[in-house]
Amino acid sequence: MAFLRSFGMGRRSDVLIYDPHKLSSPQVFLLTMVIFLIIVAFIAAILTRQISTAFVTNPGLNGLIIGVLVVGILLAFVQVGRLFREVRWVNSFRAGSET
Repeated sequence: MAFLRSFGMGRRSDVLIYDPHKLSSPQVFLLTMVIFLIIVAFIAAILTRQISTAFVTNPGLNGLIIGVLVVGILLAFVQVGRLFREVRWVNSFRAGSET
């Protein structure tokens, strides 16, 4: 308890809220991914003329690169989306629930 008090968690209600064995929600990481993509899209919008000039030099290869990028981004979002159910299951399993 003294260890928890050193971090400002000496009250009984704080001890009940903090559980070191409970997995946190991946919502923070999903939000970080979305913010990063918004920033990248903003920079790409600013550099549209330069990007289009570079793209037309070799449209086949650049189209393939952009396609692989889009597929990779979608797969990353799907994997993080799957974590929501898995984290919920692990937390309920540790709590002793059957669901």
